[in-house]
Amino acid sequence: MQILWIALAILGIGLALLIVNHDGGRVFGLQNDIFASLLYLSLWVSVLIVGLAGHYYRRGNMLRDLAFWALLILILSVLYAYRLDLAAWVGL
Repeated sequence: MQILWIALAILGIGLALLIVNHDGGRVFGLQNDIFASLLYLSLWVSVLIVGLAGHYYRRGNMLRDLAFWALLILILSVLYAYRLDLAAWVGL
């Protein structure tokens, strides 16, 4: 559960920076809307990490499942990127 509190502290600090620097337009050299998007995405990443860490007791199973999902996403991304070439090759 320490990971959860660390993630919440980082998100809280980022939110405080956005609130304090609202008129400045930039946080750490990034525009406020881009920094807010990164903060929002980091929220979902932290939820995913905390969920995985809390669900799996043995790291071997977690790494195996993560590798499976990464491979599946990679295959689907490649198929989507070459969808027009594959359609021409198949004759659709």
